[in-house]
Amino acid sequence: MKWRHLHIVVGFLLMLPLTSKAQQFAVKDFHKIPNDLTASYTPVYDLNNDACALIKVVCTPDYAFDSPLGIVKRIDEVGEVWLYLPKGSVMLTIRHPQRGVIRDYRFEEELSPLVTYELIIDSPKLIEQDSVVDRQQSLVEPDIENTIIEEPVVENLELLPVHKFTNYMVSGIVGISNETISYGIRVAMFRKHGAWLSFQSDFKSMPTTVGDCDENGKMANSSDAPYYNGEIKRSLLKIMGGGIHRIIGGLHIYEGVGYGNYSVVWGASNGNYYKNTDASAIGVSAEVGVIYRLGSVVFSAGGSTIMAKHWEGNAGIGICF
Repeated sequence: MKWRHLHIVVGFLLMLPLTSKAQQFAVKDFHKIPNDLTASYTPVYDLNNDACALIKVVCTPDYAFDSPLGIVKRIDEVGEVWLYLPKGSVMLTIRHPQRGVIRDYRFEEELSPLVTYELIIDSPKLIEQDSVVDRQQSLVEPDIENTIIEEPVVENLELLPVHKFTNYMVSGIVGISNETISYGIRVAMFRKHGAWLSFQSDFKSMPTTVGDCDENGKMANSSDAPYYNGEIKRSLLKIMGGGIHRIIGGLHIYEGVGYGNYSVVWGASNGNYYKNTDASAIGVSAEVGVIYRLGSVVFSAGGSTIMAKHWEGNAGIGICF
């Protein structure tokens, strides 16, 4: 009986170093990689549409990771795991089903967007489970064969979805054509496929007209033409809306339709005013363009038309919130 107890104790002591070794790993190094532009060439954006930092973790794919701000995206590459984390992240929890957990590993500084980092995990070689069981069975009496060994449970970490963000934009607009300069405002909802509305005008008042004329000055339904004094007044109004679509990174395209009113009035020597119907355009307006988002600042450029008669180039700058 004493020899039996001695075998059990010796077997337990021999297993202690194996067990403790199998549960140990450490972060060997963490540093920035200045010449690695992966984070900027293939950017990933978080829920706030802010660019993420990239950590290339040198390890096997059986490691799991978590962060207080979440893991936006994980990519298992050969020999390493790529983790896209929101800017400002300061901690990372590392888990392994056999080696254990390093909880809340803290970086030396907050992660910066579009910057690539490297984290190297030092993992001692694991001894196969079968050899441990064989060693145990050779040293201990058969009455412990039914001992239940619970496997450690690793949480199934759900990765945050990428690009499912909603932001809002307010932007000022300037429209320029050969005849007018207009100003306006555009509001938009940024998503993968969002929407926008705009109002644009030159804010000029128009005199009351007594009739219409063509581009030659002739009155409608008449060959008569008043004597014009050369005074020309113009006004512009556009109310539009449409869709906005994210292409890649901060680049978006937009398109829309709405109502437009571009009026041209000629003044006559008798003090009356006549609307030039050939030069005026009233009806459907359309606009297409591009929007580029750089952080919380937004730039836009596009072109618009009213009834394919009046054309205008548009540019804008705004903010996102």
